[in-house]
Amino acid sequence: MAHYRSARGAGGLVSAAEEVAGLPLHVSRLTPTAIRLWVGDYGSSTAVVAFATSKGIVVADTIGFPTLDAQLRRVIARELGRSDFKVLINTHEHSDHTRGNAAYNDCTIIGHEKVGPGIAAAASEPPAADRGLQQENRRVGATACQARCELG
Repeated sequence: MAHYRSARGAGGLVSAAEEVAGLPLHVSRLTPTAIRLWVGDYGSSTAVVAFATSKGIVVADTIGFPTLDAQLRRVIARELGRSDFKVLINTHEHSDHTRGNAAYNDCTIIGHEKVGPGIAAAASEPPAADRGLQQENRRVGATACQARCELG
């Protein structure tokens, strides 16, 4: 299990003691059997939620970067103490929620009726390099810091 800092997140203690792709990994324990994960401090607005059920692990959304999502899958298994992934839910069709689906190709993937066509449309877009997330995190983080400083 992750070592949690004393800072409180939305639903529990938040861990940022490790990194994924050079970005801080945050894990918030929502309940004993549910967690929320995200990477970065500013650029990643997409979070993954996972919860353990009697029939296996259910995951909601992906970060949208296949290599990051594969790493997050391992973190989910570690945090929940099991690796029986069964279902991935795509909450909507945007690629930042679906492009990491390959990390769950052994699961049943379900979503809204627009998810399939949205994934097909996104397939024609050039995939963003995983390092793009790190660059965006730095850019947005600097802008957010500047805004905080200007606003006092």
